[in-house]
Amino acid sequence: MNPVVDRSRRIRIWSTVLLLGVSLAIVATTARVVQLKTDPDPRLVRAMEHPDGTPMQYLRRTEPMPRGVIYDRRGQVVAMDIPSQGLFIDPRMILREALKDAEKAEKSFIRARKKDPNAPRPEISLDPISDAVVAVAERLGVSPADMLREVMKRVPADLQTLRSNLTDEELRRVPRYISLKDELTDAELDSLHGVRIPGIGIEDRPKRVYPFGHTAASLIGFVGEEHKGLGGIELRQEKQLDSKAGSVVRLVDNRSQTIAIPNDGYIAGEAGEAFQLSIDMIIQEIVERVLEETVDFANAGGGRAIVVDVETGEILAMYDVLKDRPGRSIIGTDKARDIHPALGRNRCVTDPYEPGSTFKPFVWATATQLGVFRPTDTLNTPSAGGYVVSDGKHSRLIRDVKYYGPSTWERVLEKSMNAGMAIAAMKMTKKQLQDAVHNFGFGELTRCGLPGESRGIVTSPKNWTMLHTQCSVAIGQEISVTAVQMVRAFTAFCRDGSLVELSLERVDPRVGPRTKDVISEKTAITTREAMRGVMTEGTGHRANKIAEYDMFGKSGTAQLVKPKGGGYYEDRYTSSFIAGAPLNDPKIAVLVVIDDPDKHKLGYNNYGGGAIAGPAAATIVNETLKYMGIPTQHELDDEKKPLAAAN
Repeated sequence: MNPVVDRSRRIRIWSTVLLLGVSLAIVATTARVVQLKTDPDPRLVRAMEHPDGTPMQYLRRTEPMPRGVIYDRRGQVVAMDIPSQGLFIDPRMILREALKDAEKAEKSFIRARKKDPNAPRPEISLDPISDAVVAVAERLGVSPADMLREVMKRVPADLQTLRSNLTDEELRRVPRYISLKDELTDAELDSLHGVRIPGIGIEDRPKRVYPFGHTAASLIGFVGEEHKGLGGIELRQEKQLDSKAGSVVRLVDNRSQTIAIPNDGYIAGEAGEAFQLSIDMIIQEIVERVLEETVDFANAGGGRAIVVDVETGEILAMYDVLKDRPGRSIIGTDKARDIHPALGRNRCVTDPYEPGSTFKPFVWATATQLGVFRPTDTLNTPSAGGYVVSDGKHSRLIRDVKYYGPSTWERVLEKSMNAGMAIAAMKMTKKQLQDAVHNFGFGELTRCGLPGESRGIVTSPKNWTMLHTQCSVAIGQEISVTAVQMVRAFTAFCRDGSLVELSLERVDPRVGPRTKDVISEKTAITTREAMRGVMTEGTGHRANKIAEYDMFGKSGTAQLVKPKGGGYYEDRYTSSFIAGAPLNDPKIAVLVVIDDPDKHKLGYNNYGGGAIAGPAAATIVNETLKYMGIPTQHELDDEKKPLAAAN
């Protein structure tokens, strides 16, 4: 046979065999893939399962996104997220891995005994969760007992030790995630480098930071373990501030090693939206410092203070404090603020109080607007012994701290005369005074932007009587208001007779604030001038001594209402002062309320609103307006002086 032909024949035969072999291999491989997809071997299924029994071909990792930043009115960051890493434990995974290790060890032991009957039985941890926690605790240099105590609170008692007969149903009772440490420092991360304990992991976890610490805590709020808002703006604006986490899906093997990332495996997250407060943190710090000092000096049970921009209604600062005084009964409790300052209720919006004489300007302005009296009209106020009012059937004695005899309507406000206010109230109808209370916003929510706001307490028209309610409301009794209601109503005197709605959010200048006409501009200016007289001739004289601006305002000293049983304390008070400045072009309104100042410590005539709250309000006005760049009255007077003639 021809050698060439023979060689060609052999090549064709081997080529055919090789082609058939490759074809069979491809068919077999395809068939195996189909079989693995449709009816895989149980052993392979177990190998490709997550330790909790769920398929593990794909692994999803959450990509946290930052929560929205909170700014103050000047753009200073008051709350923001920063990258952080936390340590967590998966007790269920630890138990499953321990079961696998125990099974492998037992098989190895059986094989070893066949070769050597004296082979020792391997040691198996019966408490793998504790061992894992102790291992990381020692690396971190923290108490293993403390860390383990928190973990074991979450793990069922009957599953805290390893048993060979643990069932999948029992394991499902064991939690998958327990945080061991919220934030790891760089040193702690280094100490954990190289630690490979199944069930112990490090995760990216945003950390919320507050650059100003606890300043304005009750306004800003804070976030909890789930990074959700708790209290303040963090809670109120949760929907806006909350972020949406992204995720990455990976195809992994049974060791969680990445094989591939599908085309649709990445889902982008969304950061939270920013929020800008109306609060100015510098003014907030001023208010907090002054109020704390005043409450401490007066040994008071607490205090409240608000500063408002009268042009926009923006709340520039708001603060309240409660103090526990040994030997004196408390005026109110708030256990939540002992846990965290941001958890306590904000008493400026939640706790009504009787305003006392600080309520008189609203009634005085109403009576003036209605033409009941003109500022120069003289009222027959008593020289001594009080003033008797009567409805024809019954009578009531209205007392004053001091009696001045017949006085002008303007002097009635300057000297805070109860008798004069009662005389005016009896000349008004019930509806006129009720309408005034309503128009100034008392008994209604301000909706300033904080949770838990109270409407205050206003007697209903059905229960309103001329002799008691009418006269009492005129002097600031039988009515309870919140601090935000008071300062909102007061803005009408600082403006053109229209009050401005309050806001804890920066007001958009393109939209402007919401306002409501209450009195005429003429009446507003007249009332403002009368309250200037309070500063120079009346109970505001102590505040006026330290005021660097022409202030106008009103003091109040109301007997403290008993929390149980009704009635009033004989020697305990709520002292307050409300003011605006500067007189001719008001920029801010300030309210200071001092709860239950210690009369016995301060002495006679030193515990009232003019004595305690007034100077605090003046100090806040001075520091705030200077910070805002408003010239003091002294500076304005210097500008008006003629220049000295040149030599």
